[in-house]
Amino acid sequence: MERRRFLSCSCVVGFGILIAILVAKISISQGEELDMGIRIPPNSRTPLISKLESMKKLELKKGDTHALLPDIKLQLYRLGYIEGNAGADDGLFDERLEAGLRLYQSSFNLPVTGFLDGPTIHSLSLPRCGREDVRGGAALMLLPRKQWMAGQWNLIAGQKKWTSSSNLTYAFSSTIGSVQSPILSEQDIRSAMAAAFYTWAAVVPLSFKEVDSFEDAMIKIEFLEGEHGDGWAFDGVLGILSHAFAPEDGRFHLDRAEIWTVSLQRTSSSDAVDLQTVALHEIGHLLGLDHSNVPHSIMFPSLPPRVVRRFLSEDDTMGAAALYGNPPPGPPLFSSQPQSCSHCSAFILILVFLSILLS
Repeated sequence: MERRRFLSCSCVVGFGILIAILVAKISISQGEELDMGIRIPPNSRTPLISKLESMKKLELKKGDTHALLPDIKLQLYRLGYIEGNAGADDGLFDERLEAGLRLYQSSFNLPVTGFLDGPTIHSLSLPRCGREDVRGGAALMLLPRKQWMAGQWNLIAGQKKWTSSSNLTYAFSSTIGSVQSPILSEQDIRSAMAAAFYTWAAVVPLSFKEVDSFEDAMIKIEFLEGEHGDGWAFDGVLGILSHAFAPEDGRFHLDRAEIWTVSLQRTSSSDAVDLQTVALHEIGHLLGLDHSNVPHSIMFPSLPPRVVRRFLSEDDTMGAAALYGNPPPGPPLFSSQPQSCSHCSAFILILVFLSILLS
């Protein structure tokens, strides 16, 4: 019944809205970038990012010492590249750091030198997902593949996926109100998330529906800061942006300190991060996908600020199909609000188009 009502009379209204937005888009593109006055002082960035910025012209190798090496060791430890004690008080470039850097460089398609060189420092300085790249000594983006497996997608250990239901619900905690700003409203956040869920719903046989009850929702979305009780601490502007847990845990956390936006035209901040792009990545984890080393895939771990990726790559869709198979024919089933009317699916399509137009 929902599919039969997918396109309703609201499409007429939606078409009018799209025309209006197209006109606005053209007008803005011909003028200067809209700026809402948001400015981020350099010292607001996470300390590691600021320190790495000062190291880009350095090249360090085994046997060298540097005051910033403890921070780099700690970062590599958190991502799984260095095992055991991270040696946070040790400024020596030792064998463990060299081995960890080689593994990192291989995972991120960098020249494998074992040095802390310019390309490696640049890669380490990029904002990223907080999930580890190496688990149990195995580099997840370098796992051997069977001949019949196309792409570089990876699945979370145990091939975890949603089996209890194919109709998934999600909700926001009250923390959604803490990230509102002149460049981001609560409705902006809900719309960006709805568009991201809708994108995945088009390639997997699952439906997604926003509900009011945070406690009862299967997927729980929160904006948090610093240590927040799950072992994956946030670190301020840039650095670690977000993380999400494997099925069927459902926890989806975003760093409240980030300069989140749904349109780069609303701010000239060099540290702005596109919310919908990050949501697409973390929903991939919620569905059971792990990191990929395909640079332009949604499941690639890093995302430079002011970069927008709102489409799934072939690598992403192949990974999803390996877990869930292909979706049934026809448009995805989707509802953005718990008591929404039958026009809801058309409204979500409008939101998807708007997010693309304003990116």
